[in-house]
Amino acid sequence: MAVTEVYFAERTPSSVRRGIEREYGVRWVVGGGGGLDDSGLRVVARGPEGEVLYAVP
Repeated sequence: MAVTEVYFAERTPSSVRRGIEREYGVRWVVGGGGGLDDSGLRVVARGPEGEVLYAVP
């Protein structure tokens, strides 16, 4: 499974996402209309089609 699939999988724990963010130096995440249920991300903006831009602290 590709790392992006793991990151965006519904059941992926926050700890795994934080590890991916550290490993790849992720600073921003764009999620689809459903959004990510992850308290470790901060919503910055919402797009017209429901996309969400998150800042990675």
